[in-house]
Amino acid sequence: MWKPISVAIMCAAAGGMYYFLTHFEVSRQDGQLVISPHATSAAPVVARPPAPPVSEPHRKTLRLATFNVEPLDRDKLGSPLVAAHLVTLLRDFDVIALQGIRAPNQGVIRDLVQYVNAAGANYDFAVASEVGAQPTDSYNAFLFDAGRVEVDRSTVRLVEDPAGRFEHPPLVALFRARGPAADEAFTFLLINVQIAPERIDMELDLLDDVYYAVAGSLPAEDDVILLGDFQTDNRRLGQLSRIPNLAWAVSNTVSTTRGTSLLDNILFDRRSTTEFTGRGGVVDLVRRLNLNIDEAWRIAEHMPVWVELSVFEGGQAGRIATEGAAGQLR
Repeated sequence: MWKPISVAIMCAAAGGMYYFLTHFEVSRQDGQLVISPHATSAAPVVARPPAPPVSEPHRKTLRLATFNVEPLDRDKLGSPLVAAHLVTLLRDFDVIALQGIRAPNQGVIRDLVQYVNAAGANYDFAVASEVGAQPTDSYNAFLFDAGRVEVDRSTVRLVEDPAGRFEHPPLVALFRARGPAADEAFTFLLINVQIAPERIDMELDLLDDVYYAVAGSLPAEDDVILLGDFQTDNRRLGQLSRIPNLAWAVSNTVSTTRGTSLLDNILFDRRSTTEFTGRGGVVDLVRRLNLNIDEAWRIAEHMPVWVELSVFEGGQAGRIATEGAAGQLR
């Protein structure tokens, strides 16, 4: 038995020597031998997962939407029919600002993304770092097609509100279109808004300050877009209306499923955001999903509002949609 044992010992010794030589180096310092690890072995490089392929590379526009899905909770997502309808709606868009997620952590939004991706899509989400790290009853999020846009996660944050003046502090994130070269791609800074019904006047009057503060945090970015549930139409925006050149996606229409009022919108500087193509509107849940009013209301009390934007920075300016829905979603 001594021969097999000796061979095993020799193999082990050789393996140990190889590991030693590839992970350590021997040097002489002050007349003494010093053994130290190679610099590359101290911090192994972990490869990042490759970026997903660009989806629809020939489409030169992005569809941006806001959608208050409140309450999006386990009960609503637990209904296969409701979940299927939500997936249909969400996959119509490349970036969606979601409001009204009622959950103590990221579990619900993660499940929603899995449902959206079940048929082969590649959507991802972005939420504030506080979600899951601190107790919460509800939060907002961005859902996006990772094959169409990318998010700078270092910019994803809640607007600072130490005095607690917002019931739902606005959520901020910077996005860039995928497809064009990096120096030609459209970049845009989104502010996801959910105004509390009992604080409409106060919170609306704070949003112009939020707009300027967020814009000032990234002065090189001229496309700053407010979108969400404003709890009012474009004629009653309070101090927010003082922002010069303010344009909106829709007016003279409704965004609630029962057709009572216009509460949701997308606001931007018409001179800066020349990437707007002039197309936008409200998605009628009854027609889009072939439901009656009561069935649609169970999906959501609000309907998505959307705009179309060029994937190229400084894309050709379009006609501002100020008279109701400016186009039909394909």
